[in-house]
Amino acid sequence: MKLGIDIGSTTVKLVLTDDENRIVYSIYERHMSDVFDKVTELMKDMYQEFGNISVKPVITGSGGLA
Repeated sequence: MKLGIDIGSTTVKLVLTDDENRIVYSIYERHMSDVFDKVTELMKDMYQEFGNISVKPVITGSGGLA
């Protein structure tokens, strides 16, 4: 599976795709300038739904520079 994380100046987006590149999970939320806590929260939520899975992560966005 592939996990895309986009950390922007105001929002965080997660997209999880299966081996056929079909989106199986996505979420888009404001981080209210608390990027690390919001990413942690969203990752925990995804873990609750999918459990311990192996992913290939990609992180992008201007907020990832902080």
